[in-house]
Amino acid sequence: MGEIIKKFILAIAAVMVALGLTLIIFSTFTKKEENDKEGLNVTTEAATFVPTTEATSEAVLEEDSQELDSKDAEAMLSEEASMTDASLTEGQLVEEEGQIEGQGIDPSGQDQLVENQNDNSNGTGSADAVNNQTGNTSVSNSQANTNALGANATTDYTGLFDGRTVSDTKAPVFLILNKSPSVVKGTVFNVNDFIGYGDDVDRSPEVVISGEVNTDELGSYPVTVTITDHSGHSNSASLDVNVVEGSSGGDSSGGSPNIDYEEFASFAGNYKNDNTSLGIDVSRWQNDIDFDKVKAAGVDFVIMRIGGYDEGSHYTDRCYYANMSGAKAAGLKVGIYWHAEESTEAEVKASVQYMMDVLDGQKLDFPIAYDWEDFAHFQSYEMSMYDLNDCYTVFAGECSKYGYNCCLYSSMNFLNNTWSLSGSALGTDIPVWLAHYTSSTSYSGEYFMWQHSSKGSVDGIGGAVDLNVLYLDKFNPYTNVQ
Repeated sequence: MGEIIKKFILAIAAVMVALGLTLIIFSTFTKKEENDKEGLNVTTEAATFVPTTEATSEAVLEEDSQELDSKDAEAMLSEEASMTDASLTEGQLVEEEGQIEGQGIDPSGQDQLVENQNDNSNGTGSADAVNNQTGNTSVSNSQANTNALGANATTDYTGLFDGRTVSDTKAPVFLILNKSPSVVKGTVFNVNDFIGYGDDVDRSPEVVISGEVNTDELGSYPVTVTITDHSGHSNSASLDVNVVEGSSGGDSSGGSPNIDYEEFASFAGNYKNDNTSLGIDVSRWQNDIDFDKVKAAGVDFVIMRIGGYDEGSHYTDRCYYANMSGAKAAGLKVGIYWHAEESTEAEVKASVQYMMDVLDGQKLDFPIAYDWEDFAHFQSYEMSMYDLNDCYTVFAGECSKYGYNCCLYSSMNFLNNTWSLSGSALGTDIPVWLAHYTSSTSYSGEYFMWQHSSKGSVDGIGGAVDLNVLYLDKFNPYTNVQ
């Protein structure tokens, strides 16, 4: 009997030891999982987009909906800045409400925020992607390895809307690239806060960061960002990540920056001739406008924001109705633009229906402008360049059912790198309203109207307003009937 009890006690002791070891192992793996979630483990396999609340656009609460409207990024750069030399700090990429006088349509200056490095494109990719968010510890990310698909591989993708098949023949591109970002000490470095990227057909290119960033230590940390599509085409860019003292609240100096305004009379003296008509574009950023004074100042036409689509909701610009009635009463030619962020056929069709309900059959003197420009976060939409082009095609097709023509508003960089895949010719089949803030544009494509500046000063408007040159041999609102 004693022997049996002894064996029973030994058995219980063995079970207790085993349970103790299990708890230790479980605790270790639980702690590892917590570290992974905090960004401390750099071997995470998925390069996941992490949305940021600080971007080149600002959240504005409209009366019944939320509007996301990026403003006047061109003011962050010199008008003649070189694209290949752009180097912006975190503060310059973030714009808070009230820092810059508002303009009508969203800015085009992001042309100079990007350095497209297609010459660096190759057929290499990465076998192990790493997390593109790093925490407060020293981080060394793995180097990119050769992609198994090979340098010459192409992958077919089905179009988002029409079912057509296209082949992946191009490397991904950097649409927005901050080459010298600043990160506040003790915060998290997320590469998606500083780059925007996309591919011609791949909706989710892989991102790999090579280098070391320690957000606990002040200093400059060189890293390489490589974007690889599913066909093995890749593109790389070098960043110098600066860990700095300070808070993430941005510039606390307050007030609006000094703006070197361009008086409308000076603008007219430089660009008014027998083949041009001069106008402005406006939105709620200009608040109340005295259109009689605007007309007397020499303005011929007004393009106004009717509304847009943001984060799954439609909104009407709160100054739209007053702008439309006031401009027409003053005898100005009128047009509208739609601030777009759609990524699916259903979203585009719903937006057109909403816009038409607001427009309510108004006669317009210009084509309806489609303004999609959230390229700083393009990767978050999980669509390709082909998908983006299809969005415009569907938009124009839906508007035509109501008897309205359309045009595409975009800046030079994006016209060259994102809007050339629709199968329709830019400038002819697709009328282009070019945004390029300079004294003389170097854009080589066709366009019927040029947004010359966001710093115009016009009697009847408080603050800055966009200035536009319309070329009458390309489009004449005095003879066009829509």
